[in-house]
Amino acid sequence: MHTSECMDDYVETNRRHWEEASTFHPETDAYDVEGFLDGETTLTPIEREEVGDVDGVDLCHLQFDLLPPLKGGIPPRG
Repeated sequence: MHTSECMDDYVETNRRHWEEASTFHPETDAYDVEGFLDGETTLTPIEREEVGDVDGVDLCHLQFDLLPPLKGGIPPRG
């Protein structure tokens, strides 16, 4: 199998996994969907202090909890 075909298979398998996981993740205790929709964040005060002002900043998603930075005003890229 060619390298690009292997990568295509990996990407497709990963996509299917996350599509399936996304159907039940919001129902778990790991995600406060109601709080997020109400404008709350899971960032701690020290995380907010360390991140600082995010006005005009872009975010590169690196497989982490994306919701708190989005609520902080950082638009995702990538």
